[in-house]
Amino acid sequence: MKQGLGGKIFNYGTIRVDTAAGKFEFGGVKDANGFKNALMAQTDKFEEDRMQQQASQMAQAMAGVLNR
Repeated sequence: MKQGLGGKIFNYGTIRVDTAAGKFEFGGVKDANGFKNALMAQTDKFEEDRMQQQASQMAQAMAGVLNR
């Protein structure tokens, strides 16, 4: 997130999102810091859900081996 002096005064900024597909910039985003925080929270939630799913799959696989 980039925010110049005008952006700080009027609460807007530029968001840059880097992905495997490329870099995307969105200018003039109102409450850019709030947007960044919401995006990071969603990214953290996605990662947490992915880890829980992997742990569940691993537990099921281990239970299958132990029950033989």
